[in-house]
Amino acid sequence: MEKDTYEKKCRSLLTPDIVLLLTEIYECRGRQSFLEKEGADVLVYLEADARVRSIDASCRLSGAAVSRGRLKKLAQNKTIPVTEGEKEAAGYRDALEMIRNDYRYLQMGLPLLTEFQKKLATRQGKGPRDSRRMSDIEEDCRIYEDLLNAGGTEPLLLTSVFLFDFLAARPFRRGNRRLFCLLARLLLYRSGHHVISYTCLEEGLLGLAESPGSLHGAVTGFLCALRETYREFSLRTAPLCSGVSKKERVREAVRNHPGSITKSELMEACPDISQITIQRALKELQEQNEILKISGGRYTSYKWNEER
Repeated sequence: MEKDTYEKKCRSLLTPDIVLLLTEIYECRGRQSFLEKEGADVLVYLEADARVRSIDASCRLSGAAVSRGRLKKLAQNKTIPVTEGEKEAAGYRDALEMIRNDYRYLQMGLPLLTEFQKKLATRQGKGPRDSRRMSDIEEDCRIYEDLLNAGGTEPLLLTSVFLFDFLAARPFRRGNRRLFCLLARLLLYRSGHHVISYTCLEEGLLGLAESPGSLHGAVTGFLCALRETYREFSLRTAPLCSGVSKKERVREAVRNHPGSITKSELMEACPDISQITIQRALKELQEQNEILKISGGRYTSYKWNEER
């Protein structure tokens, strides 16, 4: 694609609905900076949870079957991958770490794409599809870097056009959809959207990676997915900044959950609260008759007492 074609595509996307989305995203980014400072002590928990969810989403894209327990251990690098699916999950984990640590120094180009692809693809047929498509992608990478460095083009629109051109080209035999998600992460990091460290961007990109549709629709979907990551971050950090006690947060998690909620679900909803603290809060809430315990052995759950 020619440089002026990229610029024209970006300008054509400045429709009222997309401009509104961009405005909302940049407003959210401003609020995120405040929440990061106020809730800095819990970000490590959110980041660990987001890593597991991101790897899980990548497994769904590749069709890899990995149990939740194994996935958590792989995400923490506490076990050695055994099956092909686990190797793919570990490869995505390594790529996430590479982006998180080195995004400032990673430049778009064929060497970087090939390195990512090698981490992702462990089965047969992992090489490039054909040299012409790879050459086109290399040229797109060069144009992207030139336009980004020159300024004057909205970075999120430039990123969106590049990503969906890559997805349409499908330069590799395997791993293109997961590579699309990794590239989205890298380019968003470089644009200052670090909220994706604490939320699962991939969950919002699953449908787009499968079937992006028209460019306008795909870009709208991409921006909506980014906006939702900011909203999720705000929802998960707001209680941490309000001075609400841990017991009260457990109480509200049970009360607001539809139906019953298990202890593991509570730990996911309150990732910074230890299991012992959650158990203590549940015991006190039962004694106060605010919640009901639904016994089921390992499947024990809790629900809000509507009759209280």
